[in-house]
Amino acid sequence: MHRLCVTRAGASVLPCQIALRPLNTSVKYEFSFYDASVEYYALKPMRSMAMGYVLDYWKTVSPDRILASARYLHTELPVRLARPIRAMQTLPFIVLTNPNIRDVFDHYWETFQELRSFPPIETLEQEAEYSRLLERGINIHKDVVTTLSMGVREIRRLPASINLDFDALSNFIDKFLAERVSRRVLAEQHLAAHNPRHGWRGIVNMACSAYEHVRSCAEKVAGICEQAYGVAPLVQIEGDLDTTFPYISMHLNYALFELLKNAFRAVVENHAFSSETRCGPLPLCGHDLPPIVVTICKGEDVTIIIGDKGGGISKESMAQIWTYGFTTYDFNEHIKDGSNAAVGVVNLSAQAQATQQMAGYGYGLPMARVYAKYMGGDVKVVSMPGYGTNVYLTIKPVREQCERILI
Repeated sequence: MHRLCVTRAGASVLPCQIALRPLNTSVKYEFSFYDASVEYYALKPMRSMAMGYVLDYWKTVSPDRILASARYLHTELPVRLARPIRAMQTLPFIVLTNPNIRDVFDHYWETFQELRSFPPIETLEQEAEYSRLLERGINIHKDVVTTLSMGVREIRRLPASINLDFDALSNFIDKFLAERVSRRVLAEQHLAAHNPRHGWRGIVNMACSAYEHVRSCAEKVAGICEQAYGVAPLVQIEGDLDTTFPYISMHLNYALFELLKNAFRAVVENHAFSSETRCGPLPLCGHDLPPIVVTICKGEDVTIIIGDKGGGISKESMAQIWTYGFTTYDFNEHIKDGSNAAVGVVNLSAQAQATQQMAGYGYGLPMARVYAKYMGGDVKVVSMPGYGTNVYLTIKPVREQCERILI
């Protein structure tokens, strides 16, 4: 059993649940790569809102406010969807021929057509139907980051003679994902109004606990790590444990989950799977591994430091850690002949899934930074090759960034 080296406990924050009737999915649109409507909407100006206005707006939830919000989204979301579609149309042809990239494009185009074709919203019944459309779109697009990253990894294996500008591609992905975050915040903020919660403004938790989020994410990662490797390091949480701040919990959970996964994997692979122990006895429990130390620091900003003794990152890898699709993981190195030395006889399918989840597709770290930067924060990595790594997640509380954060 894994455990954390902190005695405090509390309920983890659960994502908002929307109870809406199923949407009729029979509507289909004839596809046209150069549809003129994309250009028309992409050239329209966006109507951004300050986060402070959004928080004030949802202090009180009423039918009139929900209806006004739906009308805003009805005109705004087609504009915001048309821009990434238009940007994808300008990518090199060989990029768009990749099945995963094309799949992302198809999903965006279909959703764009559905949103722009929805009739003007005049009644609460129409708003309910529109909300079901939004919820369906969110569900369809939930795997976009994974699909996009798989496509990018495949593209990076193309022959060098093709001469693709990968720096330009990375810049495109950064902007693409940041815009995706903004659209989802708008849509999820509206949907959350159907199920208001005490202490929340839509999807913003007004008293987000740094300790509880670290604890919850560490427990989830430890469970996956044990299933993948048969062992997981302990986690020590220290510092300003009572720190709370207004923040989008889903964003913080994502960033912490990805950063902790990297730390867990580094510790296990550097100690349990090092060259000295690969053929010898392996640790039987987390006490045999150096702990991961998470320090919560409350100052002008909130900084969460994740420190591990997992051997650090090489200079060659450090130059690529922010590159989408880059990973140091070799799937075949740890799973051979249907077994894993660390866990003995296990269900290979379950173990393989856990191992792949620990490794990811090379987008977790850069995506964590996208989420942090969206709210005015950042992610910085300091590696000590041969020893370990410290990751600094800087959080700008929403209340102090109200007028600077535009969504």
